[in-house]
Amino acid sequence: MISSRFRGRNGSRDRRTTASFSRTFGTLAPAGTGKWLLIDAAIAGGYGMSDHDILKSVTLNPAEMLGVGDRVGSLAPGKDADVIILDGHPLSVKTWVEGVYVNGELVYQRETPP
Repeated sequence: MISSRFRGRNGSRDRRTTASFSRTFGTLAPAGTGKWLLIDAAIAGGYGMSDHDILKSVTLNPAEMLGVGDRVGSLAPGKDADVIILDGHPLSVKTWVEGVYVNGELVYQRETPP
């Protein structure tokens, strides 16, 4: 059940609050660890948030809130970026990280099984 605080004026779900739905019931991990990020994303998706909005809620939106959206939070020419290469959809539990680039340098590459 969704409490009234998660409902919009017309009774619809308020998508601005569903991304932090699990935080309402207490912190499972210290803020900023990302430990429960996929679970939070799944909860948000379950309450109707689109995949696009979920990804934006953990990338560009926080950067804009912190006033650094002009430098980070999305991939665009002139922005700083750490990039992960995935073998599947970013919100899938079946997805593996294939590689990680930090400041343009490859810092992790998944070893392929023999």
